[in-house]
Amino acid sequence: MSDSKLFRVALLILITAIHVNFVQITSYDSRWSVLNAVSLLRTGDLNLAEYQPILKDNDDYGIVRIGDKAYDRFPIGTSLIVTPAVFVLMQINGRREIEKHRVYVEEFLAAMLMALSGYFFFIIAKHYLEIPGTLFLVALFVFCTPLVSTGSRALWSNSGSIFVISLLLLFLFKSAFDARWLIGAGLTLGLAYVVRPTNALSVLVFSAYAIFRFKEKSFLLFLPGLVIAVSFFAYNFAVYSSILSPYYSERLLFTNTDFWNGFFASLFSPSRGLFIWAPALFFAWISLWIAFRNKDRNLWLYVACAIVFWLHLIAVGSFKWWHGGHSIGPRLMTDVIPLLTVMLIPLFRTLERGRYRVLVAPLLLASMAGLWINWHAANEQGSLNWIRTPENVDSNQNRAWNWHDAQFNRQNHTARLLY
Repeated sequence: MSDSKLFRVALLILITAIHVNFVQITSYDSRWSVLNAVSLLRTGDLNLAEYQPILKDNDDYGIVRIGDKAYDRFPIGTSLIVTPAVFVLMQINGRREIEKHRVYVEEFLAAMLMALSGYFFFIIAKHYLEIPGTLFLVALFVFCTPLVSTGSRALWSNSGSIFVISLLLLFLFKSAFDARWLIGAGLTLGLAYVVRPTNALSVLVFSAYAIFRFKEKSFLLFLPGLVIAVSFFAYNFAVYSSILSPYYSERLLFTNTDFWNGFFASLFSPSRGLFIWAPALFFAWISLWIAFRNKDRNLWLYVACAIVFWLHLIAVGSFKWWHGGHSIGPRLMTDVIPLLTVMLIPLFRTLERGRYRVLVAPLLLASMAGLWINWHAANEQGSLNWIRTPENVDSNQNRAWNWHDAQFNRQNHTARLLY
C-alpha cells in the first residue's frame, strides 16, 4: 500500500475512533435503522414484524402498521447505506449481538459515515489546497461542526444526508475534469432523496446546475438518478399502495405560524442556530464573494450550494418542528454543512497565497468555538437533560433563544461558561 493510501486509511480510522468515543447517543427517530438493515439482510425486506417484543417495548414509536406488517415511518435511505457495513459486522459478531447492541452499532456506523464524509472532503480539497489547508478544512468539517454533536450521535436521516451530499459534491467536482463522473453524481442525487425528502431541493438545484454546466452531457446525471427514483417509487407502491410513503406524503412544510422565528432561530439561536454551533461556516459567504471576484472555475457550483442552503433554510423555518425535536443542536440544518464547508475552498486558497491574512485569526477563533461547543455538547449529559428540563422543548420552542440556558452549556460537573 502506498504512503498516500495508508495516510487516507489512517485518517478514516482516526476520525471514526474519535467520534465513537463521544459520550452521548441520541437514538430517537433513528432507533430502527440498524434493525432495518438486519431485516433486509435476513429476510430480504424491511418488515420489522419479526421484532414484535422490541416494537412493543418502544410503544410502536415511528412504526407504520399495514396488516400484520410493521415498517419504519422514517426515511429508509440511511439504513440502505449502512447495510453493507451491517453485513460485515454480522459476520464478525453474529446477528443476535448486532440486534442486542444495536444502539452502539448505530453510533459506530454514524461515526463511520462522518469519517467517510471527511474523507470525501479530503479528496476534494487536496486538488485545490496544500496539505495543511486541506487538513484544516477536513478538521473544521468533522470536528468543529454538529457532525460531532448530531451527525455521529445516531443514524439520523440527517447523518445519511451529510454522507450523500458530501459524496455528491465529490462527484460534481470530479465531473469538472471528466463528465463521466456525472453517473456517480446522478446515483448519489437520487439516493439523497431516498435518504431525506428535503434533499428534493438538492435534486432540483444541482440538476439545473448540471444542465447549465454540462449541457448535452447532463443526461449522464439524469439517467442513473431516474433509475433510483423509479426503484424508490416502485418500493413505496408495493408497500404503501402509493408512490410516496406516509412520511414523504405528510404535509410538513409551511406549518409554522411564526416563520421568521424559525428562520432566524435556525441560524442564530444559542441552542438551535447553525452559525452559533458552527461559527466558522459563516466565512463561507466571504469565500463566495472571493470566488466571484476571482472568477473561480467552480463559481457556479458554489452558487448552487448557496441556493440550496437558502432554500433549505426556508423549508426548515416553515416547519412547525423547526427546532428538530429531541436532539442536540441545529439538527435540521446539519444537512447543509457539507455545502457551506465546500464553499470555504476559495477563501482557503486565498489565505494560502498570503492574501486577506486578517481573516486567519477570526477563522481560527470561530473554529475553536465550534470545537468546544460541539465536543462539550456531545460529552455532557446536561445537553440531553436540557431537552426536557425545565420544560420540554417541544412545548416551548422559544427556549432555543435562552442564552442563560444554552443547550451546549448545560453540564453536570464543570463550571458554567455563560450566566
